[in-house]
Amino acid sequence: MTQDGTHDLFRRLFDSIVKPLLNGEEDDFGRLYRFVELNDDEAAKVLFQGTFGCRGGRELLETIFFSMARDEKDGLSLLATVIAGETTASFGDRFRSECRTGEKPTRVALLDVLPAFAIGGWARKVLTAGLLDREQEIREAASRALTALYGPDCEYDPEDPPAEREVMVHELFGVAKR
Repeated sequence: MTQDGTHDLFRRLFDSIVKPLLNGEEDDFGRLYRFVELNDDEAAKVLFQGTFGCRGGRELLETIFFSMARDEKDGLSLLATVIAGETTASFGDRFRSECRTGEKPTRVALLDVLPAFAIGGWARKVLTAGLLDREQEIREAASRALTALYGPDCEYDPEDPPAEREVMVHELFGVAKR
């Protein structure tokens, strides 16, 4: 396909999938989910990147991101890599809130993509909270994120007793013990 043909295809996809969402004509992400599910990562990435550059695109992608996490949809990690470089404070606040109060599958999905984001500020708080969580499944997801970010030498074990986990998190991040 020529570059013009690729551009035309992108424009048609954008016009039929993204534009109605940006214009408020649709509030259902089903068509976008289906596109991501049926196409390769590169096609979805191009669509996400094109959306990100539009007026209202970042906000739409942030909304889609949390919707994908809640609905356990394909493409969450890909979308995370697209938006990770330019997240807003409100995005970080929402990420923290969803990781604190969301359903367990949503929390796990968010912790699984956490390594895509810079580990300062809100992301570090999310990680430390996940490592200290009461739910073992959440701690395991946080442990995977920790390993992805810092390597396997962290010596954190999600099955350790709470006091040992607190000591380890304090050693890793200087987080004050509760």
